[in-house]
Amino acid sequence: MGDRGFGLVENCLIIKEEHRQRLKEKVLEIVETHPTIAAIRNREGVTDLQVVALERTLRQELGGGNAQLSESNIRKAFNLSGGLPRNRSTS
Repeated sequence: MGDRGFGLVENCLIIKEEHRQRLKEKVLEIVETHPTIAAIRNREGVTDLQVVALERTLRQELGGGNAQLSESNIRKAFNLSGGLPRNRSTS
């Protein structure tokens, strides 16, 4: 049982690393190819519709399938505790 327990932990760590790698690859793919990100990178103005299109793409590409990006999964994959940083207004 001792060796089997270690093997299970090792397998979980491998799965966790593979999941983290898939997330990173998918995010990088979106960053490299999405027109709204390109506009931001080029310091061009973006419209509300472009931002909505980017949000839609992120939800579609990262919200299902192999990636399944969620706050909980991000915390697990990157060993973060607590919530993700929130935008804070400066008013």
